[in-house]
Amino acid sequence: MPRGATRAPDAPIRYQSPRTLNLFSVLVYLGLAAIAYGSWKFLPVYYQRFKVDSVLDDAANRALKLRGRLNSEATRRISSDVHDLVRRRLARLDLFPEAVDAGGHGLIIRFGPNYRDIQAHYTVVVRHPFVTRTTRLEFDRRSAISGAWDDE
Repeated sequence: MPRGATRAPDAPIRYQSPRTLNLFSVLVYLGLAAIAYGSWKFLPVYYQRFKVDSVLDDAANRALKLRGRLNSEATRRISSDVHDLVRRRLARLDLFPEAVDAGGHGLIIRFGPNYRDIQAHYTVVVRHPFVTRTTRLEFDRRSAISGAWDDE
């Protein structure tokens, strides 16, 4: 209907149908593709972080004896056993102590001062397809070793 013309009151209104592909739909599809790609590449890495927390919590429970008044030999033995346990369990999660440049994760497992916590520091490199760029994510996870000896 031309501009300024009047329409009969009982005449149906004809709307133009939208184009199937417009700028808004392209942006929506690009946004959905970005969300899918981010989920595909980064959700497994962050899920792995929660598994590492679970391993460290279990190790903190096992290391509870370290907060007691043990002699140095017993402390060394228990801390070594707990350290080896954490290293083996994190290896099952594909986290290795080799340097990041050598294909590992630079995993470092250590106890905090006075055995108050157990810590794991590691790096995950996410490689992207079709480009040479990578994303480097560093994680520093810790779990407190609490107990009856929380005095000092």
